[in-house]
Amino acid sequence: MLKPSSLGDIVHTLPAVAAIKRAFPRTKIDWLANTEWTPILEGSSILESVIPFPRQELRGISGLWRGRKWAAATLRENQYDLALDFQ
Repeated sequence: MLKPSSLGDIVHTLPAVAAIKRAFPRTKIDWLANTEWTPILEGSSILESVIPFPRQELRGISGLWRGRKWAAATLRENQYDLALDFQ
């Protein structure tokens, strides 16, 4: 599972993600967060990993191309079964 986020998403979604982990303890949960918010999530016992998303570096028209390359290099290797967006 992968969860993209900003600060508000993190604060409001942590209880739901904790509930998912309790219900499915073998589930590996990764959380995609803007780079500036990753310290909030690092070290959490409910997460397998925290993936820093370099949003500032991927802005603009050329950011689309760089974003695609970033996603291919960063996300494809994990072959996620599910992505959740709590917005």
